[in-house]
Amino acid sequence: MNYLSKLLTILLCVVASNTSWGQMPINFIPANNNTTFNTCNGFIIDSGGQGGPGYGLNESIVITICPDTPGEIISVVFNLFALDPTNTGTNQNPNVDYMAVYDGTSTAANSLGVYNGNQLQGVVIEATVLNLTGCITLEFYSNAVGTGMFTASVACETPCNDPQAGGMILSGITTDSIRVCTGDTVSFQDQGSFAQPGFTLQNYMWDFMDGDTANGQAVAHTWDQPGLYNVQLFV
Repeated sequence: MNYLSKLLTILLCVVASNTSWGQMPINFIPANNNTTFNTCNGFIIDSGGQGGPGYGLNESIVITICPDTPGEIISVVFNLFALDPTNTGTNQNPNVDYMAVYDGTSTAANSLGVYNGNQLQGVVIEATVLNLTGCITLEFYSNAVGTGMFTASVACETPCNDPQAGGMILSGITTDSIRVCTGDTVSFQDQGSFAQPGFTLQNYMWDFMDGDTANGQAVAHTWDQPGLYNVQLFV
């Protein structure tokens, strides 16, 4: 089954997979900076190593991962993503640990986002159909305060014409954001989701990022705890 999802912050991702024996180790250590790994079965781990204390301070490492099978694309799922959230800069000029993702063979390729905290936990990043190399480039940075951990599995997929997910928040500040109080009901509506020619959409699943999900083209939800929630629609 092929599918894509849409966060209401416009982040595309798919469902996670598990690690397995025989994976190529892809270690985010200074010695591997600007290294390209060619594999369809890899395991990414921070510089602390398996069972280690996590990555170190003041790291800046760029690694490119390319498929070892022609015509395939790289798919990376972060099994663990817990970066230290300490900001040693300002709100205007933050200096926080992050992982930047690029759709190609270098940091000059199109950006697929910059992520910190636990924003990539359980998220899959894939090379897009516009990326003929099928490669993904990851740029990791840590500041001088605090450490964290991350691991991910690398696999390859055969590119195909996936369905597209589109959703909106009804009565929001914009179609993809809203500010409400705890206990308020927020309504969501499918908008513009479609299957490729010859196929039809069968299911719509919303993940509210608080442990609850719902099915259907139109749903509603309330949150009991304050916070920032990126709601995700899978089709």
